[in-house]
Amino acid sequence: MAAWEMTRAALRKICLNNNGYAHAPELNDVLHLHCKGIAEVTNLEEYTGLKAIYLESNSVEELDGLLHLQQLKCLYMSKNCLFGLDGATSLAALTALDVSDNRIESLEGLRGHASITTLIAYGNKIKSVDGIDALRECPRLATLDLSTNKMAERSCVD
Repeated sequence: MAAWEMTRAALRKICLNNNGYAHAPELNDVLHLHCKGIAEVTNLEEYTGLKAIYLESNSVEELDGLLHLQQLKCLYMSKNCLFGLDGATSLAALTALDVSDNRIESLEGLRGHASITTLIAYGNKIKSVDGIDALRECPRLATLDLSTNKMAERSCVD
């Protein structure tokens, strides 16, 4: 399957198909981009009103292309190719993040995130307490799923 390109025209079509605003991208609050074969997130500069993005089951490797979305509250990126969460703290309004079934070894990119309350990160490649240490500095984190990671250190569960 060829990768789906995130052109402005393709995004407008997605908005139309999901009862969104094709000619006023800033008015869309949800964007459904799951299962598109997306390798790189692009052309979202005009979508400043987004509160939720569904990007599951793609091949995205990094959060670049999303970091300007200051109103984004929910980001669903399970089953991608993420290696880390660099820049995640710039998503200041983010409260829920699903990055399950990726290739993440460390959650360092969340260090100091002030608003994150829910983090779903099962099925990644986190092996040590160092990979989750940054979560100590996420004061509102209340729900956390790290199951099926390969944490070998007993201190990870203490």
